[in-house]
Amino acid sequence: MIKTSAAVHALEVPTDSLPLLLPSACMAEVVTLSALTRVPQAPPWMLGVLGWRSRPVPVFSYDLLAGGEWRSPGQRARVVVLYPLPGRKDWEFIGLLASAEPQSRPVDGGMASVSVQDTYPCIAAGLRIQDRIVGIPDFTALSRVLYPD
Repeated sequence: MIKTSAAVHALEVPTDSLPLLLPSACMAEVVTLSALTRVPQAPPWMLGVLGWRSRPVPVFSYDLLAGGEWRSPGQRARVVVLYPLPGRKDWEFIGLLASAEPQSRPVDGGMASVSVQDTYPCIAAGLRIQDRIVGIPDFTALSRVLYPD
């Protein structure tokens, strides 16, 4: 069991493969999915660019990054706009496609760690919360995948 001294505020971001648990502090905003501008020669998991607050924000699918199959986003789909990942410029926001509205989850104990890192890329740890498993992203690894130099 994982014990914490105080609750950490997080959002559980639903995806079709593995729900992701993200600290609330890494998210700038959750927005409705709107038209994306496709990026030529981008990998399949890079869905396109979203106009957000007069900024271009690339949007990616964790499901496709993890090797899943494409499913057309439904009406409940959202984009979680993340603050820049490690090593990126202050203005380089990134969008994560969510299959539905993320849900607030206080992380305050009552969880067990599980190994999912061998199955899912860019995951630092897995947690069992009640009857479901969520992944905590490895933001440094994710940055290397999304921004290969």
